[in-house]
Amino acid sequence: MGEIKFGSVISAVGEPGASDAEQYVEALVDAERVADLGYDAFWVIEHHFSDYFPTPSPLVMLSHLAGRYPDMDLGTCVLVLPWYSPLRLAGEIAMLSQLSRGTLHIGIGRGLARLEYDAFGVSMTETRARFRECREVIGKALAGGTFTYGGEFFDIERPIQLRPKSVQERINLYGATSSPESAGIMAELDLPMIRVSNFPMHFHGNDFARWDEETRQRGGSTDVSRPILIHAVLADTDEEADALAKEHLSRYFVKVVEHYEADADPWKELEEFKAFSKFMATSKKLTNPDNLGPWLDLQLVGRAETVCERLQAYVDLGFDHFILQNVTYGMPRDYRHEMWERFARDVIPHFAAQPAPMQRASAGG
Repeated sequence: MGEIKFGSVISAVGEPGASDAEQYVEALVDAERVADLGYDAFWVIEHHFSDYFPTPSPLVMLSHLAGRYPDMDLGTCVLVLPWYSPLRLAGEIAMLSQLSRGTLHIGIGRGLARLEYDAFGVSMTETRARFRECREVIGKALAGGTFTYGGEFFDIERPIQLRPKSVQERINLYGATSSPESAGIMAELDLPMIRVSNFPMHFHGNDFARWDEETRQRGGSTDVSRPILIHAVLADTDEEADALAKEHLSRYFVKVVEHYEADADPWKELEEFKAFSKFMATSKKLTNPDNLGPWLDLQLVGRAETVCERLQAYVDLGFDHFILQNVTYGMPRDYRHEMWERFARDVIPHFAAQPAPMQRASAGG
């Protein structure tokens, strides 16, 4: 088992009205501050065509950061596989593994935004099937040998070998999950889970239990890393932190609702997306700061002591890599940096030397 790790999302952000150039400058300023504070990893979120995390190529961003900070770990949360040619994506992952020295944490998922699917000309009814085939092709390619592949969407008849070869020992793949069903699918595809902090503790525990059970049945190891994307807001008192969180994170949900077109509910007729449709109905309510309370209880919000207690609960559940999501549209630089500084000073020292609880999660929730 390794140690508990802490990373941060890096994205093009800025106060309302900032140009794209100004927002990308902010991303690089943020990366420098995160690295200086001793965080372990940079993580990049993929989105297109809106102000909601406008980083359409996470691997381009990470390649640039690798040149500046070659020893940092690098992560994606997540690459949306149905939008990609899996061979081209595998080649880019392999290149990045050669150009960097840190560990690559490659989170992959299906994506959820109708806007993005329509623009790329991919049907949302095909998401799971395309995801499965992309994951299978990428796995074969990164393994380093010669291979072929035959599927519904991708057909590779001529034997090929990926070049450059990937540095396999420094690449971790994860699958994004939000339900027991998707946890089972990721176990079948040999993908540890990457999670978001939108669900109560017992949801995570139940999904871990299902993933662990099905992985053991397949003869796999449950001794894996388990990252989670989570918001961290610290202040001198719980009340001050709560007020800051309500001010900034309600604006975050405004962008969520806009980007995903929640009012139109484009998932209501899609069986595979019913759980997300339900969450987006909740997201609309969370644009009102007065409704944020129960959701904030799932985040790292409060004075340092409160945040340490909440973080320990996640550690006890089995999470071992915490991705701080302190960069969203409209959050000023001073605020972002203060949150990273407080967390690095007042929270990380309590956990940095603690072993990662990889086996503990198998007990479920």
